[in-house]
Amino acid sequence: VHDEGVTMSIAGASTIPLQIARNSSGTDLVGDFTLQNGEVVVVPVDITWNKNRRIRTSRQHAQHIIQLAKTEWRTANDGQKPKHLLYFGFINDNPVLKDALGYNTELPDNFDHAKVHRYFTHTHNEDQITKLAADMTDKASFKVLSFGDESNVDYEKAKRMTALAKKLIGPQVETGINYTPHYPLPQYYGRYAEWIDIFKQGKDGLTMFWTEDYLFSVPQPPQTISWMFAIMNCATKYHHQLIHMYIMPHAPGQIAEFLRRNMVFSIGAGADHINHFCVAPAERHSENFVSWTHPDHFQIIHESIYDSAEAEPYQVNGKLRSDRVALVLSHATDINESQLAFNVADDPFMSQCLNAADEKSYNKQTLCRKDQQMLYLALKHAQCNLDLITEDDIVDGYLKHYDAVYFAGEWLDSRTVTHLDTWVQAGGVLYATAGMGHLNEVGDKNGPMLKLLGLRDSTIEKNVYILRPFMEMVLVEPIDTITMGDDKIPAVGIRQVLSPNNAAVIGTWNDGTAAVTKRQHGHGTVYAVGTLAGSTYIKSGLRMTPWARGGRKMIYNPTEFDPATAKLVRLGIDTAKITREIESSNRFVEGLIIDSDLGTLITLVNWDNQPLPNLKVRVRLENAPARIRSVQQQRDLKDWKFSDGVLTFVTDLEWADYYLLPK
Repeated sequence: VHDEGVTMSIAGASTIPLQIARNSSGTDLVGDFTLQNGEVVVVPVDITWNKNRRIRTSRQHAQHIIQLAKTEWRTANDGQKPKHLLYFGFINDNPVLKDALGYNTELPDNFDHAKVHRYFTHTHNEDQITKLAADMTDKASFKVLSFGDESNVDYEKAKRMTALAKKLIGPQVETGINYTPHYPLPQYYGRYAEWIDIFKQGKDGLTMFWTEDYLFSVPQPPQTISWMFAIMNCATKYHHQLIHMYIMPHAPGQIAEFLRRNMVFSIGAGADHINHFCVAPAERHSENFVSWTHPDHFQIIHESIYDSAEAEPYQVNGKLRSDRVALVLSHATDINESQLAFNVADDPFMSQCLNAADEKSYNKQTLCRKDQQMLYLALKHAQCNLDLITEDDIVDGYLKHYDAVYFAGEWLDSRTVTHLDTWVQAGGVLYATAGMGHLNEVGDKNGPMLKLLGLRDSTIEKNVYILRPFMEMVLVEPIDTITMGDDKIPAVGIRQVLSPNNAAVIGTWNDGTAAVTKRQHGHGTVYAVGTLAGSTYIKSGLRMTPWARGGRKMIYNPTEFDPATAKLVRLGIDTAKITREIESSNRFVEGLIIDSDLGTLITLVNWDNQPLPNLKVRVRLENAPARIRSVQQQRDLKDWKFSDGVLTFVTDLEWADYYLLPK
């Protein structure tokens, strides 16, 4: 029984609950079940239904969804499924439902599906790959091979396994391992060696980056998926591996508008495969399903798949555009902070946990890595499409692509400092916070970095060690207040007192000591910010409400931020006078641009908390497009103009949409 509030009367006296089953011919049987001589016997009963309610079997629910998909829901691209973008989702024993929703993999041959579409099997070693290949009857259609679920693997092992899979099954096989980002702490950060290095080493290891979206179940801002794709694009930029992304539609838990956002965002950010894991039916799974009582989720799945089919020609083989801004993913900070144990008695939240002292893997600081995420979101709210780069990228010459670079972390690889110094002198703007790299990769005082910042030294103190945005961050007390002109900024987590050498003090702590400094160096500028600038910004927009682990009671996008904290985090991009490739009249709309031979794909994702009518959008283009088509609205926009390399248009945006700009 799936509908709440059903009323009924049953003729005759019986204490056995009403049950529904199916006989061998597929007919639904309704009645009392009894056991007679070892056989189940159904005793029919008369049922009087409430006129406003029905009880449906799982098969009837599925048929209802199929009917809606065929007759009522938007089906873009003239009903043609994507050809290159692959959608996976387990729907047990119901290919008709799966086909109606738009899936193009793991379907019988009498249904429309991709040519290479079989997926997926877990194999953890070479012996298991050999056995799998020996048992296969249709190797040519097999696409995705997993080396583990929520696991890890090193490059050399992955290289051997990938080579064997391609030899025994076929060259079309793509290999990956599902990285779990939702635990341990810090959530949604990713282990550097596995999330970056293994992909940089070459495509002979893993041919796909594969991770998952359970954001609705962790205390992270929903827009964190943008950070996730920034990591994936950072890792795959060297050898152009595919991106295979779990977008979990599971309901109750996931919310329909966030499912729509995440599905559309993923394609707009460059995903090649979308994996919904287990979709239906609910009675086959303990948690990973879409309940029949959430038809809006099935509608989102159907419409988003077919919408992406229209966007596909522009997305496949296109190039994601970004502004000239980067945030550094620091290997030195990742390694050192993940090993930095603290006394749980010194943390205001961990000290309240009775088992905290025994959970050694969780008693490690997360402040700097979390601030990288928060700083990224803060810059996204400034409508910057920024890249993530590594310390190795800095050494390898990537700084030439950027006018502003942000760094958050206590530890910085000393090899990078000379390159940063030269880049700043040539006109770059460096913004350092969350420890400002005051230590090098081995934990010694980083003298060259302090010199670049214009400091003699600094001292640091902390009043917390673990911060999750919707849990500890919203509750933590400010460690001090930064005064910048007329602005008062309650600082979070770290209080770093700066000792200027040739830098000017532009912000002070309550006791008058230096909290923020600015140094002119050659043609460039260096900012040192002695707190967690990103976390300070995000905290100012959080609501004082308990975290509910997903569902409809609590999930929201923070939007009401303190202007002074926004000014603090934007010092770098404001000084560099960054030109945005895309902007809109609402700063919580994230705009993504993919350029291809056919034209340009614009993806708009609304991270505000309500639909946005009459949204004004501004995009830099070399030439005027032939037209602008909104895929969700299934029409060409009329309200647009092009002048001096800038396209402006007006649109209504619900949660997320694709805009096609053919040449």
